[in-house]
Amino acid sequence: METIKTDVLIFGSGVAGLITALSISNDKNVILVSKARLRGSNTYYAQGGVAVALSDLDNVEKHKKDTLETGIHLSDEEIVSILVTEGRDRIKDLIGYGVNFDKNSSAQYEFRQEAAHSERRILHVADKTGNSIENVLIKELKKRKNIVILEKHFLEELICRDEFCFGAVIYNSLTSTETIVHSNSTILATGGAGQVYEKNTNWIGSTGDGLAAAYNAGAIIRDMEFYQFHPTAIQLKKKRRGIKNFLISEAVRGEGAIIVNSTGERFLFQYDHRGELAPRDIVSRAILNEIETGANVYLDLTKMEGNVKAKFPVIYRNCLKAGLDITVDPIQIVPVAHYMIGGILTDKDGETTINRLYACGECACVGVHGANRLASNSLLECMVFGYRVAQSVNKLSKNNKKSPLIKQQKQEREHMSLYTIFNTKNELQSRMYRFVGIKRTLKSMQNTLLWIQKTTKTIDGSFNKKYYAQFKELDNLLCVGELITRSAIERKESRGAHFRIDYPEIDNSLDYIHTSFVK
Repeated sequence: METIKTDVLIFGSGVAGLITALSISNDKNVILVSKARLRGSNTYYAQGGVAVALSDLDNVEKHKKDTLETGIHLSDEEIVSILVTEGRDRIKDLIGYGVNFDKNSSAQYEFRQEAAHSERRILHVADKTGNSIENVLIKELKKRKNIVILEKHFLEELICRDEFCFGAVIYNSLTSTETIVHSNSTILATGGAGQVYEKNTNWIGSTGDGLAAAYNAGAIIRDMEFYQFHPTAIQLKKKRRGIKNFLISEAVRGEGAIIVNSTGERFLFQYDHRGELAPRDIVSRAILNEIETGANVYLDLTKMEGNVKAKFPVIYRNCLKAGLDITVDPIQIVPVAHYMIGGILTDKDGETTINRLYACGECACVGVHGANRLASNSLLECMVFGYRVAQSVNKLSKNNKKSPLIKQQKQEREHMSLYTIFNTKNELQSRMYRFVGIKRTLKSMQNTLLWIQKTTKTIDGSFNKKYYAQFKELDNLLCVGELITRSAIERKESRGAHFRIDYPEIDNSLDYIHTSFVK
């Protein structure tokens, strides 16, 4: 295998990875690894916007309070304070890079309302905020002479020994070759793992690569039972850019869209006084309850004030391509997996429990979200803690430790065809959505865990050279699925995004008690 060296090795080209790379000192050599092309990440699909307390009616204490309340006594108050306070400066950085957030007729920034926010604080670029931010950051990234971009490469394994990270082995999907990268610091910004669920809003590459690599290297993984489901998505007849379920931003409800059942009833008020603006976990379960009775559930944008096409052009165009005109008819919706709340445990500067290994963004669990993420806090988290990771890395001295040798342990298993890989993946996704999704029971989770462990044992230590990328993604998804299921079994209560039919109430004795696993 070829061996190369660098000061900083970053995995992921979403907002977390891009902000981190741009915040590294220019005197350090950086390699940024993108699993697909640079724009292949969940950031590209982020519609709603970024939550930040910048309006005259808002302040950081209100934003902090809303975040803590949504996290239901599992968020870290110090970390949340860092998020809402430093987030204001990171937004100003974005504006400095050239992100043009929407303004009103008075040339003031336009803040939208989203669920569980006490004020209008969502900055946005129409309904393509993530895409717009990503385009600006990538343009800036390409100006930096100290940054090397490797597209179509993915993380195969981390090189660690005695709780110290020396770099990683990366795999070139185009040439089917491996490279050892020795680095002074390694940063995981690999996003979530939505593909572990049958119905999800994530891009096809969201397979938990960074989380699985960190777990296999010995890092602590925390709060994996909390996987947020977005309540309003439509099922497309054909996949677009690898996505079968198209998300309808929460911002439309903030602007007046309503949710009704087959009889036209706004049933959400039976579950929460905030109705459509209740937290996502409450709205998702309520919608699923209606669906389980045999009813259909619809999102109705026809009564919204203003020009819907102008406010939400991406949603309008994508729905139209699916044969749905949101200005005329209500659209049928279903709740789908959206965001991984748990992840790789880090401190406030993004360092994991392995020295010189950092994580930020969706793959990390720094303590912001607790049991349930407040809408539009995710992009802010990526920026705030991506920046903090960079500042920490900038201060590191050179590592003089000797890296361990990489052992070749792969065995060819030609009979594992692409058909078998996809069928196994589909079975995993189906089981996770049905049994470890929005509503859970002990027996169904135990059966799912047994199936995952048996399947993992079957493929353990082997691979398929011809379809190695697909095989590795399956291996990672099985790891993520096991961690979610084990965590959900261990938490014997219902809190936020984790709901158990056999333990339907919050157990106050579990406030600030986290579920953690280490290999």
